[in-house]
Amino acid sequence: MTKALNKTWIYLLLIILLGGALRVARMFEETRYSNDAYLYFQMAEDWAAYGSRYVALYDDSSIPPLLPWLMAKGYCLGLDAESTGLILGILLGTLMPLAVFWAAFTLFSGMNHLDDSPKVEFYALLAALLVATHPFLARISVSCLREILYLPFIFFAFAFAISAVYNKSLWKWCAFALLAALANLTRREGILLVVIFLIWLMLELAADRKDFVKNIKHYILSTVAVIIIFLVINWGAVCIWGTDYQAWSPFGIKYLHELF
Repeated sequence: MTKALNKTWIYLLLIILLGGALRVARMFEETRYSNDAYLYFQMAEDWAAYGSRYVALYDDSSIPPLLPWLMAKGYCLGLDAESTGLILGILLGTLMPLAVFWAAFTLFSGMNHLDDSPKVEFYALLAALLVATHPFLARISVSCLREILYLPFIFFAFAFAISAVYNKSLWKWCAFALLAALANLTRREGILLVVIFLIWLMLELAADRKDFVKNIKHYILSTVAVIIIFLVINWGAVCIWGTDYQAWSPFGIKYLHELF
């Protein structure tokens, strides 16, 4: 069993390294970026030079500030916005198969008809391989768009959520809330992760009320923790960037309405 587990970790490491190599190779193939990427480069450059007052030039409430802010911080390390975006995209994109492996392993382990451990590990490794080698995901990782942050945040948020459901873990729900908040600071759709959490909570209550009542303390603590962490991080961002970044709000009700 231990030997098989060690083999699984070796295969997973090889898959992660393969995904990283494909993303690095893709970086040399990309010769142009989209107009949005060039906009983020300019925003980051202005932010690094003038502070958050750069929004006077880019008054667009649809652009959350996390990616331009991180790109601007790259200048403190002697990097330009493009290099910072590529490093972030390749590193986070390379780690996405880890999140998928963890989520798939947890899901398949919970299925009664897949009680054979080698099968569970095989399917989880296959899922990780598909994410590591998917051409679209490799291209996105070197696009310098907001998706270089958003997709890894989403992948890891769901991995933590799936593990929290099976293990009744409060700290994993807290990690989910942290990643959901960061996703919301990257793309406004990130708030939907909290909506999905609340929908799951209602479905859990409807599916098995006895079990729900039995674990009511866990559900209450998890719900309070998720909402508080999400709100604190987003309101903290408002306090940090809100003075000059007045066009942006992490809780765009109008924008959320347009999604539906």
